[in-house]
Amino acid sequence: MMVHLLFVISHKIVLYILEQNCYSKYITTNGVICMMEELAKVPWAVIAPLIIVQIILMIVALIDLRKIHATNGPKILWVFIIIFANLLGSIAYFIVGRKQS
Repeated sequence: MMVHLLFVISHKIVLYILEQNCYSKYITTNGVICMMEELAKVPWAVIAPLIIVQIILMIVALIDLRKIHATNGPKILWVFIIIFANLLGSIAYFIVGRKQS
């Protein structure tokens, strides 16, 4: 019951934000048209390669973290940093996280 209530409240907040940020006359109740218009404005030729590099770097960092025995700090902390700090987390792991022998 509580989870459902939180879901409904968060859904209403997201819809309100979408409707406030959409300047189109085609606003729908779920904001789909507004989101599609915003996505059409994104320069995907620039963004797509950065996303691909970020995903590859994250996967390589997580594989390296799994194989290495000693790190500067707990491994679970580095997992969270790599995953949630995106590109900077992976770079920080390779610069600071790996313990040099």
